[in-house]
Amino acid sequence: MNMNVLKWILPLSLMIAGDAMAQDQSLFLELRMGGQVAEDASMDFITDSNVIPITSISVGGSIPTLPELRAGVIYQGNVEERVPYRLTDLQFDWQLQQVMAFADYGVELFGFLRPSVRAGLGYSNQFVEVELNRSLYSDYAHDLVYMATANIDASFTIHQTPNFALRLAGLFELGWLGQTAAEFDELERDKNDEWDRVPPTLGELNINGLRWSVGVGLEAAF
Repeated sequence: MNMNVLKWILPLSLMIAGDAMAQDQSLFLELRMGGQVAEDASMDFITDSNVIPITSISVGGSIPTLPELRAGVIYQGNVEERVPYRLTDLQFDWQLQQVMAFADYGVELFGFLRPSVRAGLGYSNQFVEVELNRSLYSDYAHDLVYMATANIDASFTIHQTPNFALRLAGLFELGWLGQTAAEFDELERDKNDEWDRVPPTLGELNINGLRWSVGVGLEAAF
């Protein structure tokens, strides 16, 4: 075979092999901002809007034997501080923190699009602090949280070698997030309160609803 032809074939074969290796395994980081529609009327105590702003970070990777399948962990949360309830003296601090393990199945289209479906299951923690007549009451709720979403990622390569590729992606997500109902049935008073008071009850808070997010992702394939 002509040596000049070999000079072209060898680098090309190395690049193809490198691309194949890049599909074998990858690690990713995602940062997202979005919202969730809480259908429970109890959310009116915390915010005038039924849309909860959500910020999340996800890390994970692909599975070498199943390149279409990814797995990872997501942390997300929201904080509403000192929210007055309409025109009363009643004020709330509300914090939401959720951690889920998830699986994501998708296929690559046109070399840059990746539609996928994602399902997650994990732990949710909510904290409520109520200020009423200059007294503070607080309670925690620990619940099971789950999600099912459809995703579209659009990515492009920002750095590549025969054995490594770094890609930047724009992310869009739409789906459903739910959790077992949070029970705030016995708010504890502030320990500095000198008076012995009956603990107030807020009842259940259900934040099930439609969820969406947009964000950016970074993927290292090797």
